[in-house]
Amino acid sequence: MTRKSLCDGGFFQQALRVAFLVHPLAKRSASFYPEANLDETGFFMTSFDTVILHFCRLGPAGLAPRAPGTAGSFLATLLAPLLFLPLSLPWRLVVLLALFILGGLAASRAEVLLNRQDPGCVVIDELVGQWVTMLGFGGFSAASGWKDVALLLAAFLLFRVFDILKPWPVHASESWLPSGWGIMIDDVLAGIWALLCVSVLMLVINLMFPGALTL
Repeated sequence: MTRKSLCDGGFFQQALRVAFLVHPLAKRSASFYPEANLDETGFFMTSFDTVILHFCRLGPAGLAPRAPGTAGSFLATLLAPLLFLPLSLPWRLVVLLALFILGGLAASRAEVLLNRQDPGCVVIDELVGQWVTMLGFGGFSAASGWKDVALLLAAFLLFRVFDILKPWPVHASESWLPSGWGIMIDDVLAGIWALLCVSVLMLVINLMFPGALTL
């Protein structure tokens, strides 16, 4: 074998690819994410890429066989009383901004890894949109009752309606930003639509039944 053939990268690339594919960790990565592509050098995803996909999928939610977006929104609704609603409004905005930035970056990488635009398993955008819907809620307390739980479920349903129907400008916003940022922005706008409706609903309930809600 000539020095040129050794140094042009082809021989070493093929040798490293074979070594990687027979490694047990590589097999495990390939079996867990069978839809993931090889990168430009022929290697499977890195460990960090695996973390990115877990983050984008909100763990098991994005792997739901049917309606992963709904599963992601429902998980976000369950987590809100524990992780989001106890925060003050300024901290909620900080959390939403951080999740939007991290979600945009992660969703962009997920599109590359899964080789398709707006993969259905990416549901980090549903988390952000669902929590935007709940931005005007108070925190749960010992005085919270079934009416507060019902309001949470109403927020969940309203966000799903706007996320699915995509009224203006939700659908149009998908093309405003590139890659994962477009994935994130339409759910933020759907969340704002749902937030407006939830706010009106809360206003009506508080006028008709004062003190009925603690949120």
